[in-house]
Amino acid sequence: MPCFSFASANTRSIVGSLISVLASLTYLSTINSLVLLIVIIGIIPYTILELRFNKKNFYLLSKLMSVKREEQYFSNLVSQRNTIKEIRLFNAFDFFSDKWNRIYNQYALEQINFTKEKSKLVFFSEVLIVTTYAIGGGIIIFDLNPDTAAGSLLATLHTIQLFQSSISSTSKYYSTYKGASIFVSDFINFTNYAVNKEYRKVSNSNLSEITNIKIKDFTFKYPNQNSNSLNNINLEINKGDRVEIVGENGCGKTTLMKCILGLYTPKSESIFVNDVPLREIDITVNARIKLTLFAR
Repeated sequence: MPCFSFASANTRSIVGSLISVLASLTYLSTINSLVLLIVIIGIIPYTILELRFNKKNFYLLSKLMSVKREEQYFSNLVSQRNTIKEIRLFNAFDFFSDKWNRIYNQYALEQINFTKEKSKLVFFSEVLIVTTYAIGGGIIIFDLNPDTAAGSLLATLHTIQLFQSSISSTSKYYSTYKGASIFVSDFINFTNYAVNKEYRKVSNSNLSEITNIKIKDFTFKYPNQNSNSLNNINLEINKGDRVEIVGENGCGKTTLMKCILGLYTPKSESIFVNDVPLREIDITVNARIKLTLFAR
């Protein structure tokens, strides 16, 4: 609903600005075609910059996404009540604070450099807009008929200004729309991403009810890591069992849960549900069943 409202409002703004542009074009074309050409040339760089930097902004945010998440992680560590107690207990505040400060500065520097680059180019494009406005106004005054009323001159100058501001507004609205559409397209591509295509799917009847989960000699290592997060885990859970997994922070409790749920893909057939290897289960069909099991 918010996306629809945003798109609807943005479309109305674009249509309104385009109407002003067309009206200004029609009027200026009857006054002086040279002035019209100069004004159009003056607004082109600004329009191109708006479109270009919205796309660059998307790629910058994508590039810095991992940095931003890391920064937020350390920020939460040193500010949330459930973590600050342990950090103070182990006298680790300065350590985590320095890490947050370094990562935040990296993120902020990238954003500042982007803003500086955009501001410089936009400044020159706006100078060009003002210059073409002055040139257009000068041509109108130079060609002015002595019998022409002052109101007609002011109307022409105001039309030039209206044309430039309407084009600028249209560029901004369209650029914002295109920028938002890039993020939406990225999200749609993510949601449509095929999950584990290499899985051989089984019939839904095989998992109409989960009665048993077995883990045999299960070992798991995250990509680009030298050591295993889980080593030779053996576990069996039957329907109705209440199992507690206890361990220190970072020992792999959450990792094990995500592997059982199929969120992480084990390389070997070490996890079985109802004696069916997890790798042979269509998790997109049976996710609700497994989540219900763990919710209980």
